Amino acid sequence: MSYKIIEHTADLAVELSGESLGRLLESAVLAYVELLIDPDSVYPTLTKSFSVVADNPEGMLVGVVNELIYLFEVNEFVPHHASISIDGDTVYCKVFGETADSSRHEFLHCIKSATYGGLKVEFDDKRYLATLILDD
Repeated sequence: MSYKIIEHTADLAVELSGESLGRLLESAVLAYVELLIDPDSVYPTLTKSFSVVADNPEGMLVGVVNELIYLFEVNEFVPHHASISIDGDTVYCKVFGETADSSRHEFLHCIKSATYGGLKVEFDDKRYLATLILDD
């Protein structure tokens, strides 16, 4: 499971990888957190759970990240990491984090959405790979 933030002309982009699709999605959560805030400033004291239904890996990836954005924008929930499992077309996501605290949290980007632009999730016989563009 890993991610790398890469240069993009207008928005934010990350290269993701994982030994399984679930691990790829967990990498996406970690990348989102690093783009949003310093991960070391977030204490995983709360848990939020959600599920995403999608019939392809691209939909699962975009759905998970957009749900994280929703939790931040509506509930002021700042994620730290996630545990993800997949059953058929359903992704079950348990996210660990905390409520935003202006005295400790400095936000780095205002991420509006994960996009389908140029998105393709691939499997190379060893791991899942994807490049995800985030609207900043």
